[in-house]
Amino acid sequence: APYKAQNMSNNARVVAGGEIGSAQYFQALAANATPEVRMNALLLKPEKDTQSQVILLGQVNAELSKMAWRERSAHVWPVITQTLPELLAHRASILHTPHRDPWFESDKVTTT
Repeated sequence: APYKAQNMSNNARVVAGGEIGSAQYFQALAANATPEVRMNALLLKPEKDTQSQVILLGQVNAELSKMAWRERSAHVWPVITQTLPELLAHRASILHTPHRDPWFESDKVTTT
């Protein structure tokens, strides 16, 4: 199954529970998996040069969309970090699309 914690795209597909980026949707279909919102926990849909609609676990979050870009991290990180273990618990394998984003780099974040 595909997994991308954060994706920025105006191209999305509706799945059970909301919407995900088109890339993760089609990757799921190619992997013979049912697309789901945990496969793309955070979808950012650009609206203007300095504004994007925030979709967290498939649902538009107006409050996060209004926040300054760097202020969102503390609100979305706890949700995002639980999605990968949840997917791993129900899938034989996960295809992670790596993406180095300084927005998620923090001295508070540790991995095990």
